[in-house]
Amino acid sequence: MIDRLERAGYVRRKRDSHDRRVVVVEALPAGIKRIEPMYRRLSRSMDQLHDDYDDRQLAVVAEYLSRAVDLGATHVAWLQRQPKLRRQSKSVELRTRRESPRRPAKPLTEARA
Repeated sequence: MIDRLERAGYVRRKRDSHDRRVVVVEALPAGIKRIEPMYRRLSRSMDQLHDDYDDRQLAVVAEYLSRAVDLGATHVAWLQRQPKLRRQSKSVELRTRRESPRRPAKPLTEARA
Protein backbone atom coordinates (compact mmCIF):
# COMPACT_ATOMS: atom_id res chain seq x y z
CA MET A 1 0.00 0.00 0.00
CA ILE A 2 2.78 2.46 0.91
CA ASP A 3 4.52 1.67 -2.37
CA ARG A 4 1.39 2.64 -4.32
CA LEU A 5 0.88 5.84 -2.33
CA GLU A 6 4.51 6.74 -2.87
CA ARG A 7 4.35 6.10 -6.64
CA ALA A 8 1.18 8.20 -6.86
CA GLY A 9 2.88 11.12 -5.09
CA TYR A 10 0.87 11.10 -1.86
CA VAL A 11 3.67 10.13 0.54
CA ARG A 12 7.42 9.70 0.80
CA ARG A 13 9.57 7.51 2.98
CA LYS A 14 12.13 9.19 5.18
CA ARG A 15 14.80 7.45 7.27
CA ASP A 16 14.97 8.37 10.94
CA SER A 17 18.23 10.22 11.62
CA HIS A 18 18.63 8.59 15.04
CA ASP A 19 17.69 5.02 14.16
CA ARG A 20 18.36 3.72 10.63
CA ARG A 21 15.93 0.84 11.20
CA VAL A 22 13.01 3.29 11.40
CA VAL A 23 11.35 4.57 8.25
CA VAL A 24 8.82 7.39 8.61
CA VAL A 25 6.05 7.70 6.03
CA GLU A 26 5.37 11.39 5.47
CA ALA A 27 2.32 12.84 3.69
CA LEU A 28 3.29 15.23 0.89
CA PRO A 29 1.58 18.64 0.62
CA ALA A 30 0.52 18.01 -3.00
CA GLY A 31 -1.09 14.72 -2.00
CA ILE A 32 -2.91 16.32 0.90
CA LYS A 33 -4.17 19.07 -1.41
CA ARG A 34 -5.61 16.45 -3.80
CA ILE A 35 -7.54 14.50 -1.17
CA GLU A 36 -8.56 17.40 1.09
CA PRO A 37 -11.79 18.16 -0.86
CA MET A 38 -13.01 14.60 -0.23
CA TYR A 39 -12.76 15.15 3.54
CA ARG A 40 -14.22 18.66 3.88
CA ARG A 41 -17.74 17.38 4.47
CA LEU A 42 -16.52 15.02 7.19
CA SER A 43 -14.44 17.79 8.76
CA ARG A 44 -17.46 20.12 8.95
CA SER A 45 -19.61 17.35 10.43
CA MET A 46 -16.96 16.54 13.04
CA ASP A 47 -16.71 20.23 13.96
CA GLN A 48 -20.48 20.32 14.48
CA LEU A 49 -20.32 17.14 16.56
CA HIS A 50 -17.56 18.59 18.76
CA ASP A 51 -19.66 21.70 19.34
CA ASP A 52 -22.23 19.48 21.12
CA TYR A 53 -19.74 18.69 23.91
CA ASP A 54 -17.79 20.81 26.36
CA ASP A 55 -14.06 20.38 26.98
CA ARG A 56 -14.61 18.20 30.06
CA GLN A 57 -16.85 15.81 28.16
CA LEU A 58 -14.38 15.59 25.27
CA ALA A 59 -11.58 14.92 27.77
CA VAL A 60 -13.57 11.96 29.14
CA VAL A 61 -14.08 10.61 25.61
CA ALA A 62 -10.37 11.04 24.81
CA GLU A 63 -9.36 9.30 28.05
CA TYR A 64 -11.77 6.43 27.37
CA LEU A 65 -10.49 5.94 23.82
CA SER A 66 -6.88 6.08 24.97
CA ARG A 67 -7.49 3.52 27.70
CA ALA A 68 -9.46 1.28 25.33
CA VAL A 69 -6.60 1.31 22.80
CA ASP A 70 -4.13 0.48 25.59
CA LEU A 71 -6.30 -2.41 26.78
CA GLY A 72 -6.57 -3.72 23.22
CA ALA A 73 -2.80 -3.53 22.72
CA THR A 74 -2.18 -5.28 26.04
CA HIS A 75 -4.59 -8.04 25.08
CA VAL A 76 -2.97 -8.50 21.65
CA ALA A 77 0.43 -8.82 23.35
CA TRP A 78 -1.04 -11.41 25.73
CA LEU A 79 -2.60 -13.33 22.84
CA GLN A 80 0.72 -13.41 21.03
CA ARG A 81 2.33 -15.08 24.05
CA GLN A 82 -0.26 -17.86 24.22
CA PRO A 83 0.50 -21.35 22.87
CA LYS A 84 -0.97 -22.05 19.46
CA LEU A 85 -4.34 -23.81 19.54
CA ARG A 86 -5.00 -26.95 17.62
CA ARG A 87 -7.53 -26.39 14.89
CA GLN A 88 -10.98 -27.84 15.58
CA SER A 89 -13.04 -29.59 12.95
CA LYS A 90 -15.48 -27.37 11.06
CA SER A 91 -18.53 -29.10 12.56
CA VAL A 92 -17.33 -28.32 16.10
CA GLU A 93 -16.60 -24.67 15.16
CA LEU A 94 -20.05 -24.20 13.58
CA ARG A 95 -21.88 -25.89 16.46
CA THR A 96 -19.99 -23.81 19.02
CA ARG A 97 -20.79 -20.57 17.21
CA ARG A 98 -24.50 -21.41 16.91
CA GLU A 99 -24.81 -22.45 20.54
CA SER A 100 -23.00 -19.53 22.13
CA PRO A 101 -25.58 -17.09 23.53
CA ARG A 102 -25.13 -13.41 22.85
CA ARG A 103 -24.91 -11.17 25.87
CA PRO A 104 -26.99 -7.97 25.73
CA ALA A 105 -25.02 -4.77 25.56
CA LYS A 106 -24.53 -2.89 28.82
CA PRO A 107 -26.56 0.32 29.05
CA LEU A 108 -24.59 3.53 28.71
CA THR A 109 -24.10 5.37 31.97
CA GLU A 110 -23.18 8.97 32.62
CA ALA A 111 -19.45 9.67 32.24
CA ARG A 112 -17.24 9.82 35.30
CA ALA A 113 -16.54 13.25 36.74
